[in-house]
Amino acid sequence: MNILDGTTKISGQVKKGEQIGRTLDFPTANINYKGKDKIKFGVYGVIVKVLGEEFYGVINVGIRPTIDDSDEVSYEVNIFNFDSDIYDEKIECELIFQVREEIKFKDINELKLQIKKDIIIVKSKFGMK
Repeated sequence: MNILDGTTKISGQVKKGEQIGRTLDFPTANINYKGKDKIKFGVYGVIVKVLGEEFYGVINVGIRPTIDDSDEVSYEVNIFNFDSDIYDEKIECELIFQVREEIKFKDINELKLQIKKDIIIVKSKFGMK
């Protein structure tokens, strides 16, 4: 696990995505990030600021190789203990630590199992159950 210095932030407006995370039981906020920072593709534990509050979450930064063969980089965050409509809202994610690099899985079920593991790791690191 790679601990970061707390200065890497991804911010932008929440945009409508393809709802794939929701179909996997892991709804995500898709961030319209226009920053110039080159962020290494992977999964990170984050502190999320949205609607004037802070939450913990897990973000995937990358091209989603298991889902599609796009070259477009996506920024998708699953916010823990959160269920609100935040389309078009400003959101900021502070990357705290990297869980793993982005990889292509054999199929969507393998991806779903790994997401569950990622969430357990992140929640544990943040002292959550």
